[in-house]
Amino acid sequence: MTAFHQWFGAIALAVGLSVTAIPIAAQDRRVDEFEIEDYDYWADLCDELERSEKYPEALDACERAIEMQPGRKRRTIPVWVSRGNVLRDLENYEEALASYNHVLDLEPDYSLVWMYQCEVLVGMGRQELALAACERALEADGNWGDRSPAEAWRVRAVALRDRARRIARDTRDLRDRLLVSVAGIDPKDLTSPLYETAIADLEAVLWDLDEAAVSYERALTLEGDYALAWAQHCEVLTEIGRFQQLKGILTQEMAEGILFDRLYEDALASCEAALAIDRNWGEFNRAIAWRHRGGVLEAWAARQPNFRLGARYWEAAVNSYERALAIDPQSPEVWTRQAIVLQVLDRPEKALTSYNQALELAPDASQTLAYRCEVLNLLGEYQTALESCEGALNGDLEWEIENVAQAWNQRSAALIGLEDYEGALESVERAIALYDYPLSTRVYAPPKDGSPAEASVAFPTIDPRFLNPPEDPLRRCHGNLTPIVQRDFTRRLDRYRRALNNKAVSLWYLGRYGDARLYAQLALSPQSVRLVGVRLNDKDAADIACNYPQAWFNYGRILSAQGQYSAAINAYEMALNTYSLYLPPEAFRPLEEGRDGVRNACEFLLGNLGAATAVQTRHRRICANLFLNQSAAYWHSQGCAAAAGSCQAAVDAIRDAVSLSPDSVEVWFNYGLALMANGDFPEALQAFDRAQQQVSEAVSQDNSTIQARLVSGRARTLYEWATVVASETPDSATVTEALVLVEEALQLKPDYNAARQLRDRLLQSLGTTSQDGEERVR
Repeated sequence: MTAFHQWFGAIALAVGLSVTAIPIAAQDRRVDEFEIEDYDYWADLCDELERSEKYPEALDACERAIEMQPGRKRRTIPVWVSRGNVLRDLENYEEALASYNHVLDLEPDYSLVWMYQCEVLVGMGRQELALAACERALEADGNWGDRSPAEAWRVRAVALRDRARRIARDTRDLRDRLLVSVAGIDPKDLTSPLYETAIADLEAVLWDLDEAAVSYERALTLEGDYALAWAQHCEVLTEIGRFQQLKGILTQEMAEGILFDRLYEDALASCEAALAIDRNWGEFNRAIAWRHRGGVLEAWAARQPNFRLGARYWEAAVNSYERALAIDPQSPEVWTRQAIVLQVLDRPEKALTSYNQALELAPDASQTLAYRCEVLNLLGEYQTALESCEGALNGDLEWEIENVAQAWNQRSAALIGLEDYEGALESVERAIALYDYPLSTRVYAPPKDGSPAEASVAFPTIDPRFLNPPEDPLRRCHGNLTPIVQRDFTRRLDRYRRALNNKAVSLWYLGRYGDARLYAQLALSPQSVRLVGVRLNDKDAADIACNYPQAWFNYGRILSAQGQYSAAINAYEMALNTYSLYLPPEAFRPLEEGRDGVRNACEFLLGNLGAATAVQTRHRRICANLFLNQSAAYWHSQGCAAAAGSCQAAVDAIRDAVSLSPDSVEVWFNYGLALMANGDFPEALQAFDRAQQQVSEAVSQDNSTIQARLVSGRARTLYEWATVVASETPDSATVTEALVLVEEALQLKPDYNAARQLRDRLLQSLGTTSQDGEERVR
């Protein structure tokens, strides 16, 4: 506590000299009363109106009392105190400080007024002066009026917490760059001045947060039913855990996991105590406790050994945020936190609703806009996603560097969806560069530096010619990946590898298959795992690198484009093995308890083909696309285009796609081709019929291309069927059957040269067969 003595002189001098207490009623206000010239009347009215929260009227009354200037100055102290309180509630903080200073000139050891001054200074963001005032309050005469020293301890804690946040905010740029650049890998040189500076900054933050926790505990020792102090104690313990983890990553000296568990247990217990007590909230209410309860549950979820256990905490966090919003729906921060957790739990539709609610309240929030862009891309709403990412990059810029990378990367994803592949490539280059310090300083400068958010830089920032190709992931990733998938699910899918994958996709669309393959391999490489705020060992990184279904899918497409169909089939199989969904407990009936958790998406959906939720419908569409592309790779690897009767693997793969996406024209069309190549001609024609039915039911007006493809597919099927029939015993019945089929093909496609030639051969064969029959009759 003595550490704050040095501040007292500073605050008395600074505040005393900077603000002079001058009544403002005579200048700005007029009170139309009965011109009562009675000090006690106006003093009592001032106090009564303040307590009734009629602040403008109270200020008028206080000013009238002060104007009368009774003989004894000390007699006016209560009026000056009320005047300060009223001005504080009217957010006229400088005048409020002036009133309190006037009181302290008359009564320098007045604890209550020192606490009031501390509260005002906290509201003004002047934490050092606030701490000095709170310290003086606690050391002064102990006159707290109808308040309590517990409140002074709590306000002192708030000042310490706010100073910690200010230090963290002011030093965020360097810390974020280092955390992002070393995420998942060992720091290059812990003794460098950069690391020493970042670690010292974190220690300063933690010192203030630890002191804040102690102050909250002193408050609660004095007043155990102080719900607000319990809730804020919960909050500060959660923040201590977060910054301790960041410090452990930079120093490579992570605290034992049990210490974090105890910290979060204490934090949760404090929030629960606040909710159970439910009184003494001051200007707050239960919403603050529900909000902080959600925060500690989020932090605790990330420490769980597998996603299923973590999901229980995330689910509880969502519910806590829901309870907070039911009380106070005007908090954009809570809407955003709820949306982020819903996104983690694979509920993008609900997350989007929460993001939209947050942006109704804070339309320029860059972080919220970046997350919203990510969700919109996931839902295939690319134009709206692009607008959201653009808004993030031009918003309030109150975010971390990883959010900046997120915005550039998701902007790239939106441009890919809009088929602007060059623009997507440039955008994703910026995202990748942000993970490389000091390269990141060339593409991003924090707004406080007064420089533009994007600097001039040559692209590509990382030239593929200077990269060593990693080991082929198909050789490294094998065996049963289910435990890895169930453990990590989406929480281990970092944004750096998403950026590498998006670059691979852009390059693939641009026909640069060699470079695309390199970046797809990097997206699946342990050296690319960059989990900010998480410390990994080599085995964890190797396991996590294999669990990226989108990268496997794109790797399969790239391999197919290079004609390596067998490898592509294996890549698609890896995508199918790792593509998963999360099933919450409420998705099952009570008798099915234990079926919740992370499940293989395509396997689960194939076994549950009834009515589906919106989330499951989205997963069905993705699984169908996986099976469709794998079927195409089988088609090429088995030579299905050249010979019939050898394409069963392609048929089996696409049959699963049909089960999952029975309304897809593309799936039915390709199913028809696979069945045709496999010699299943009647079934192929039925598949083309189903495709035609879907085309007829489609809203789109321009279906000429697909109509032409369907005609060609049906004609080809009839031609191949006729060819097979004609190759059988050449009697008149088989030749006639083949001729009927080929005529149908030509009716569909009159310029089908191969069918014309077959018809001519069949007609000639039919004539020969007829002559042979006549000779046998004679």
